[in-house]
Amino acid sequence: MSQFSVATEQLALAAPVIGAAADHAHAGQQDLATAAGNQPAFGSELIGGPFAEMCSRAQQAIGEIEQTAGSLAANVAAAGLGYLVTDQGIVPTRALHTFSGRQP
Repeated sequence: MSQFSVATEQLALAAPVIGAAADHAHAGQQDLATAAGNQPAFGSELIGGPFAEMCSRAQQAIGEIEQTAGSLAANVAAAGLGYLVTDQGIVPTRALHTFSGRQP
């Protein structure tokens, strides 16, 4: 049987760092919302429509980044905990049926 080693401590430390990236993305989204509300001008010509659309598309893209980073942070934290629990030899009772072939 193969063996591999998982640095559970590093996973535990990485999760909040990844979560902070989601927080930064959220802040960027809010900044874009504020920028879109300001009627920018280039010289004396208003560019409100195209600028607002650009901000809206950027907000959508950043929202997807925020969601992905948030999910990744949660998954990294869960993986770290899962490996730690496995290393300790603790199997949740609701999962025992998968090892014995019996349903709960």
